[in-house]
Amino acid sequence: MTTLFEDFSPNTYNEWKESAIKSLKGADFDKKLKTTNPEGIEIEPIYFSNPTKSTFGAERSELPWLITEFIQINDIKTANKAALSTLNNGANAILFDAQFVDLNASDCALLLNNIRLEYAPVYFENLKIWDEIISYFNTHLKPSTQISSLSNIGLDPIGNLEKGAIFEPKEIEKIIANFVPEQPFSIFNIKGTHFKNAGANTIEEIAFTIAKGLEYLNLLKKVGIKQFPFHFTLATGSDYFMEIAKLRAFRLLFQGLLAQFGYSPQTIIIHSKSCEINKTVFDKENNMLRNTTEAMSAIIGGTDSICILPFDYLSETTSIGSRMSRNLQSILANESYFDKVDDMAKGSGYIESLTEEICNKTWALLLQIEAPGGYIAAYNDGFITEKIKQSKNKLVSNLETRKTVLLGTNKFPNLHEIINTAPNKVTNTGGVSEHRLAESFEQIRIETEQRFLQTGKRKTFYLLPFGNLAIRKARINFAINFFGVAGFETVELEGFEDVQMAIAEMINLDKDYIVLCGDNESWNSCLQPIFEAVGVEKFILAGHPKILNPELKNLNIKHFIYEGCNILEVLKSF
Repeated sequence: MTTLFEDFSPNTYNEWKESAIKSLKGADFDKKLKTTNPEGIEIEPIYFSNPTKSTFGAERSELPWLITEFIQINDIKTANKAALSTLNNGANAILFDAQFVDLNASDCALLLNNIRLEYAPVYFENLKIWDEIISYFNTHLKPSTQISSLSNIGLDPIGNLEKGAIFEPKEIEKIIANFVPEQPFSIFNIKGTHFKNAGANTIEEIAFTIAKGLEYLNLLKKVGIKQFPFHFTLATGSDYFMEIAKLRAFRLLFQGLLAQFGYSPQTIIIHSKSCEINKTVFDKENNMLRNTTEAMSAIIGGTDSICILPFDYLSETTSIGSRMSRNLQSILANESYFDKVDDMAKGSGYIESLTEEICNKTWALLLQIEAPGGYIAAYNDGFITEKIKQSKNKLVSNLETRKTVLLGTNKFPNLHEIINTAPNKVTNTGGVSEHRLAESFEQIRIETEQRFLQTGKRKTFYLLPFGNLAIRKARINFAINFFGVAGFETVELEGFEDVQMAIAEMINLDKDYIVLCGDNESWNSCLQPIFEAVGVEKFILAGHPKILNPELKNLNIKHFIYEGCNILEVLKSF
């Protein structure tokens, strides 16, 4: 019996390309259909699958990913109660943040009371009295299941550099002295989340994290430890396919390095956590959508646990925010069956190609880091922070010119939303300074709302339509969206065909600003008289200054709004 597809011969890439070139009708194939992503990887318009090929890490844990709940410890009993509640409502792992408490062994006993670690592992971050916690775990946690062995103390002493603190090599030696073979938990968690949250691109994030892992490998080799569980935490961003390929590339690269160091094959545990750089205060429900694609990327990429921050964590986390974070993953597992397939991306030509490209570019960057003596030397030389700074500046520039869109922040704002208190900021970690891209936009919007509370007024922009109906309507919609980003009010005036009538109407207005929204041809007759009637400080042209004729350029118009302008600079000028 033959199948339908056997009657058709498969097309080659060149055959498809020839057909595409004909459809382009003379347009350049490469310029029209090929793109380059922020990591410098050229994206082809088509990829061919290879069902027999997979870059998936062979040593990935066989368990489904763990739904991990983030709990900030402010009060020990409250945190324990929250952990028990969330474990009874869909989560199967807990991430405790001890940043604001000095957690000791007796506190740990209260914190973990009634939590069955053989079924639900716990992870820590920002521990201070780590030796007591290790001692507690050695005493009370017995090896019983594969799940229980996933618990992690969360230490990353080399990461002190990134917090602006001093790194003491003796601290690692002291930590390693507490290592016991066959220990039913792990000690180190090598973190890369802050690289992403500071602005590093995908290649930099995993190269810096792997380079830091190499430092630990070297230290372990010196003391003769040949078997050691490696945990990593990476931030998951919105670039869907890149994030899938990133985890696959990371696992492949580090497993290869383990082999070079003579380590026996072992599972690398990768924890994925929501990245914060792309999260927003305004239109916070969009964070749920971002969280969904990020969780899907992490699962398909082969993560071992996912911690999704509540969509409203930047304001005040509500019970619904935490519930949605858990249910998001539960739906992907129980209704979409993401936990039933080991390697969903296997054979995908695009993802396999991205994985190889990421591996190659990451390896090249790793060689640069290793050249001066490894991660610590490269960090102290400023190489790491300078790389992140350059990538961050590109991100900021793209956001301010709206090449990159943060929905509800720099484009399509919710004009009816009012927030007048400053948002919670991502913690500044000193050397590697984390931030959110939306902060500058949110600040100008909040200042508008605070001014409205004090005076009862908003800056108002009157949109003056002129000329061709279709073009002026498009420019009016553009202006409403543009000024709405700052929370400014816009008022659409009736369309005018007569310049003097338009000027007479404006004289009757208690105007803040007038925005001329007309087609380019109408400018020849209306722009100069309207500009002169309004005045240079109050007149705004919806259009690009480059398309003005020489006579109109001589008017020295001050304010323009157009696609590609720096929206943040323009809004701050009013």
